[in-house]
Order: sequence, then C-alpha cells, then structure tokens
Amino acid sequence: SDVATYGGNNVLALYVEGKPDGWWYDGGGIYRHVWLNTADKVHIQPWGVYLPAEVVGAISGEMTADAKVTIKTSIVNAGASGAKVSATHVIRDSQGNEVANVSTDPVMVPASSSQIVGIEVVIKSAELWSDEMPRVHT
Repeated sequence: SDVATYGGNNVLALYVEGKPDGWWYDGGGIYRHVWLNTADKVHIQPWGVYLPAEVVGAISGEMTADAKVTIKTSIVNAGASGAKVSATHVIRDSQGNEVANVSTDPVMVPASSSQIVGIEVVIKSAELWSDEMPRVHT
C-alpha cells in the first residue's frame, strides 16, 4: 500500500461523526464489527478457497460415498517480485481425522497480481451431510 509501511509501525485512526438524523438517538459510533486483516505479501485471498464436492460412487446405508473434491485457491502476491508457490490442502472428517492431504504443483505468481491454482482429490467413503446427520468436513 502507498499509505502503510509493511513490517513497520503504522497508525490507524478512526473518526466517527455523529450527525442528527431524526432518530430518537443522535449519537455516533461504529455499530458493526470491524476487522483489520494482516497478511504476508504472498497469501491466500480472504474467502479465496473454494472446494465443491461431487458424489462419484454409490451411497451406502451409513450415508457415505466416494466424493470428488475440486479445490481452487486464489493466491495473492502483493510483493514487488514474482513468487513461486504451491498450496497444500488438508481435509478432515467430522471427527477430525485427516482424509486427504494434497498439494498443487508450484506456480509462479507475478508481482502485484493473483492467480488461481487448482487440484482434485477423491475422498473414499466420505461422510455425507443430511438434515438428520449434519456431518461437516473441514
């Protein structure tokens, strides 16, 4: 950023102006959650991981089936030079057991740009979600 010093000391100042607007309370303030996100120059874009799953096998009586997961990750390079990166993804079942661990091939992300990398993985006997058994993989 041209207004922040990466890795240095920065000051964030907020000014809240309360203006009369006809409501019963004419105060001022911040009424919503506020987040300040920090990241390395090369990072995964916020909300930048997308992994839809597709059932590719027969569904068992225990509500499990093989599932193909297509993982797409948006990697941002806010640095001044290109960066060679890969993304490693770990998928866990509803009990926290690792069911997949895959890495993308390394790619070069040019300076001041972003790139989407992708990979597919098949999870054997994935636990399927239903309203009766809301099991979630993380």
